Amino acid sequence: VHYGADLDTEKFCSGFPKANLTCKMDDDPYVSSGWNLNNFARLPGSVLAFEQTDISGVL
Repeated sequence: VHYGADLDTEKFCSGFPKANLTCKMDDDPYVSSGWNLNNFARLPGSVLAFEQTDISGVL
């Protein structure tokens, strides 16, 4: 049984698209939007923007 935290979003994609070759969503304007939760932590003013490494499930 797989649940959301166990699924590789690079392989199965996500409701919050990332710019990568697997999902072919680079032309989707939501890929670079601040409303996309994959980008939220890296926005200017976000306290998480100071974290340099990716945190599984967060960044």
